[in-house]
Amino acid sequence: MDRLRRHIAIEGPPWDIENISVLISRLIERNMMGTEEDIRFRRRALLIRECIINTTSSDCNILMCGSQSEGLYMLGSDYDFMYVINNVVALYLGQIVPPEDAHKTVLYVRESDCRPGYLAKGGLPMGDTSTPVWMANTSID
Repeated sequence: MDRLRRHIAIEGPPWDIENISVLISRLIERNMMGTEEDIRFRRRALLIRECIINTTSSDCNILMCGSQSEGLYMLGSDYDFMYVINNVVALYLGQIVPPEDAHKTVLYVRESDCRPGYLAKGGLPMGDTSTPVWMANTSID
């Protein structure tokens, strides 16, 4: 234990929680997440990547989120993507299509009994394009 204490320079008894807490946070910062500056750099790099991807397509934009897109690279970290289709507008029944969206495909949103953020399974009509397409309410509360 003395050799370990000399190596990591802990002052006081080995059960000194404050010093151990500081050492653990340094270990996590240096070996797992990176410094605040590292995280800022990774966030900026991913934002630039997202901007470059979005300039190549006028039909669809991508939004990256999740822990890795926030600059955290840890076991279990992931990327979450959201695609924004620019030539589609979602409206509730009774809403009027805005003039600037008249050329877009209209999807009608209906309330569903599924949890917020989830999409109830449903079929899309095939063939007859005059039939409205229905989708579930996917808003997140």
